Amino acid sequence: MKSIAIVSEELGISKAAIYRKLKKEKYKNLIIIENGKMMIGEELLEMLKSKRVKKSKVETIKDVEIVNEKEIEIIQDNKNNKDKVLDHLMEQIKEKDIQINKLYDLIENNQEII
Repeated sequence: MKSIAIVSEELGISKAAIYRKLKKEKYKNLIIIENGKMMIGEELLEMLKSKRVKKSKVETIKDVEIVNEKEIEIIQDNKNNKDKVLDHLMEQIKEKDIQINKLYDLIENNQEII
């Protein structure tokens, strides 16, 4: 059994928050009074921990940015534009390769003549 203060530290929530939770009907039968002091048994502690985990998962989900359809469209357009630019650059590289090969052939022919 643990005191409210210890459970508060373990769960990282205020004592007031724990007292508010303990007022709920489902927890009332699990509260132990010892020497006039509220104590929390292992079963109740596990229940409080599981509620805390569920809440933190929900908070994490709320932090995720929801992308609307317009933003998705913009992202897809950007991707398409990048693909077009990349294709264009690849075409230019191929053309430059052809030009380099022609110049190389011209240089070889000039050396043979000399």
